Amino acid sequence: MKRKKKKQNPKPSKAKILCVVMTASFAVLCLLLGIWQTRLYTGLKNSCTSEITGIVTDTPKNYSRFLRIRIGTDGETSPLKSRELYVKVRGADEGDRVRIHYAPAQPDAYYISDVENVRIMHLSDSINAPRSNSIFAYGASGFMFAVSLFLIFLIRKSMQT
Repeated sequence: MKRKKKKQNPKPSKAKILCVVMTASFAVLCLLLGIWQTRLYTGLKNSCTSEITGIVTDTPKNYSRFLRIRIGTDGETSPLKSRELYVKVRGADEGDRVRIHYAPAQPDAYYISDVENVRIMHLSDSINAPRSNSIFAYGASGFMFAVSLFLIFLIRKSMQT
């Protein structure tokens, strides 16, 4: 007499489970990295409590996409490392006044807005880097979550057949 084997649900291999765990872990890690970089960006931007007026003096011929901004008016000393900034600013013409918001403890952290503080026109590299990092981390996190879900879908499908 032959025994009939019971049909068992196939278990996913350890390698498949490991792939899902690794992609999900990486997604969570990227999400946490993005939150950390966002908080760093916000902290740096909020530390820019002092401001000084700058005047767009001209557009240098060699760097047509960049403007030269003279910091401060006559008689004012520049709290930044230089009296002039060469920055990529949109929406400003020669002779326009802009506000330069800077952190007194860290003068290389600054951002430039229009005189009415309506829009930010330029972020210094020390402020912009965490912002860019957070955008990348959030994108990587979303991608890895999608990969995890896709792997789970594939594993479940292979178990049903």
